[in-house]
Amino acid sequence: MIAGGCLAVTAAATGTGLVLVVALLCFLAWRFERRWARPARALRVCLPQILDGTMSPDELNRVVARGGLAGIVPNIQRLARDK
Repeated sequence: MIAGGCLAVTAAATGTGLVLVVALLCFLAWRFERRWARPARALRVCLPQILDGTMSPDELNRVVARGGLAGIVPNIQRLARDK
């Protein structure tokens, strides 16, 4: 009887652990999307428009306001103005 109880507790803990791992993976995927993927897609769309002159380099502050790529926006704006 005790062995069966231990198996039940182990199975329940494993199920809970699996749920926590899946939740952590979902959170990390969401964070990656928000911090890196979404700003990269926005830059990919905006850079040709800036180079063509249809979009002002200053608008990058609005498009890529946060995220991992926000640090390179001033450099991109400077390059676009110097061209």
